[in-house]
Amino acid sequence: MIFTTNPDGNILDMNWAGIELLGYKTKRNCWKRVKAEDLYRDPADRDKFLARIMRRALSKITRLNLKNVTALRCMFSYSSRKYENSKTGAIEIEGIIKDISQRKQNEDIISQRNRELSIINQYRQWL
Repeated sequence: MIFTTNPDGNILDMNWAGIELLGYKTKRNCWKRVKAEDLYRDPADRDKFLARIMRRALSKITRLNLKNVTALRCMFSYSSRKYENSKTGAIEIEGIIKDISQRKQNEDIISQRNRELSIINQYRQWL
């Protein structure tokens, strides 16, 4: 998903992958109904992210919890940058969000299996 927003949280532009990921059928419906802070599972995360990007101008977050229109919780990788729009002079934020939910689920399954194998191995050593 590729997007542009402003510090107030208004979505200025978004590609179709983003519209679909959020669960909307049209850009108009998405932009009318959604502000950036509505997408965060924990609204405080947006405040932290916004403070970070306003200080540094660039930011990368490897794991971020967001939600879509159906409140489905997803895990994302998030890279963005702050810039000044040359036409309007307004500060804007553009970014790329990649859904890593499946990868995170796979990591959790592998971690669980490793714990199980470790327990089995410890038990086997006692015998």
